[in-house]
Amino acid sequence: MPRRSGLELVEAVFAFKQGTPGVVMSGYTSDPEGAARLGALNLPILNKPTTPTQVLGAIRQALSAHSPSTRR
Repeated sequence: MPRRSGLELVEAVFAFKQGTPGVVMSGYTSDPEGAARLGALNLPILNKPTTPTQVLGAIRQALSAHSPSTRR
């Protein structure tokens, strides 16, 4: 993405609307600073390379964690 990293995008979305469900996919989790910032977001993190099944599972998990039926 021009002018913004994926991590910066996620942080901007959360600054705009906290509690937005999401999944992060990264090939750079070996960077300690970036990994710490990702971990602070409390989102599922998929390391590249990944499979479509893993992506769909992570999306399903993120959405079900934020569905109204799971909140009380």
